[in-house]
Amino acid sequence: MLHAVQALVEDARIYLDAELNFQKSRAGFVAGRVKLVAGLACAGLFLALLATVALALGLIFALAELVGAWGATGIVVLALLLLAALLAWQAARVWRGMVDALHEEPADG
Repeated sequence: MLHAVQALVEDARIYLDAELNFQKSRAGFVAGRVKLVAGLACAGLFLALLATVALALGLIFALAELVGAWGATGIVVLALLLLAALLAWQAARVWRGMVDALHEEPADG
């Protein structure tokens, strides 16, 4: 009987070691992929920012012939500020909805 218990304990120890090694390798794989995804996302966001700046400059140059350089700059800046304000308003609205949902009391049933 004692031999069976010792064998069971040894099997459990082997299983635990194998499981820990497996989980460590999974964590390493996930960490590597997270770094890759973060790097690719940063590169994509940087390129999107460059494209946005190029678009803004193009709009300024295109509008400059119609309303002058300062007028074109003002129009583009105001349009971008309006878009930023709308996005901030939407973000605040979503945030408030999330906070309200988290503070709701569960219904007694």
